[in-house]
Amino acid sequence: MSNPNKLSLADISRLLANPTPNARVEIADKLTKEYKAQSFAPEQLELAEQIFRLLLKDAEVHVRHTLSENLKEVKTLPHDVALQLAKDVEMVSLPILEFSEVLRENDLMEIITGTMEVSRHMAVAKRKNISDKISSALIETGNEALVENLLKNQTARIDGASFEKIGNSFSDNEKILGALLNHNAATMEIAERVMGKLSTSLRERLDDKYKEALGKLGGVFDKSREAATIKFLGAKTTDEELTRLMNYLEENSSFATELHNKNSRLAGMIESLEISGKLTPFTALCMGSMSLFEITLARLAKISIYNAKKLTADESGRGLKALYEKAGLPVSMYNAVQLVINVIKGIDKEKAEVKKRLKTPEHLASYMLEKIMTLAEGHEIDNLNYFLGMINLHAKKEGNRG
Repeated sequence: MSNPNKLSLADISRLLANPTPNARVEIADKLTKEYKAQSFAPEQLELAEQIFRLLLKDAEVHVRHTLSENLKEVKTLPHDVALQLAKDVEMVSLPILEFSEVLRENDLMEIITGTMEVSRHMAVAKRKNISDKISSALIETGNEALVENLLKNQTARIDGASFEKIGNSFSDNEKILGALLNHNAATMEIAERVMGKLSTSLRERLDDKYKEALGKLGGVFDKSREAATIKFLGAKTTDEELTRLMNYLEENSSFATELHNKNSRLAGMIESLEISGKLTPFTALCMGSMSLFEITLARLAKISIYNAKKLTADESGRGLKALYEKAGLPVSMYNAVQLVINVIKGIDKEKAEVKKRLKTPEHLASYMLEKIMTLAEGHEIDNLNYFLGMINLHAKKEGNRG
């Protein structure tokens, strides 16, 4: 007995004989499902694709919709068939626009720029792994609902310029800004740039509504840009993100000026910022950040961060000393630096509950002060008071905030 779901020669004959629309939909459904299942021999495959091209001209939209719906995820679909379906009426085009991997970037760009139909743009915004070029084109439309949906697509690649464009264009739209914070591509640096331009009241509302997203970014925001930066520097984050932040600080003199402002809550903690806006290795240690310390040393010594980490991890201490000297830092500070590093590294050996408590800057500062003074007892260590003063000042400021 023949399988009624299989396409037969009789079906093809009926198709060519121009049967009723319902019959053509039925035949199109059988043909596309078999094609999707890869059950055709090579010569049958070619015939099926020729039939697809014939059905693309069918006046009955439901026939063409059947093609689109059943073939939307078929990676072997001929490009010309996919493109024609993508340019068809909305009912036909949307499944292909959202799912077909056969469409190329230039196809999608042509569709975005060639139509004002938001539904088509929405379908493109839902695609997996769309490029930052496509994301940028969608953002340029200025459509709020479209941008919000794009940001909800966690696989969409979105570059820093596009995030900043969103922040500038939709600075009063809480839903869009919240979706921005939730996006996988939103780094701390990007979020800080965008949020730094918002009003205090809006930052507070976002902080209240999007706690989970802010937590993902390391609790980066507070009532001011300065507080956001210090939380960022103290957060457990990646070397890549820290490097990007340092580049940002060095390239943006106006931001560096803000950090130097005597009324800033960071004034005490970052007194050792150089005039150029660079963070010194000593500042990094006062913050309790080995990663930032290693990055600053790597930059001064002009070596890779990977090599800097290997040198600081050398248990003999020779690697750290060699790196320190190559970075051109003062010899008179070395013993104090070594002691502070030992305190920071000792945190990893603490119990889980202690580590959890040390995630807050004020507790970390108090812990470091206590450990440094204990280890230094009975020893004369040049310039240790510099570190104690910097850490102590930070602890007091954090205590006053609490």
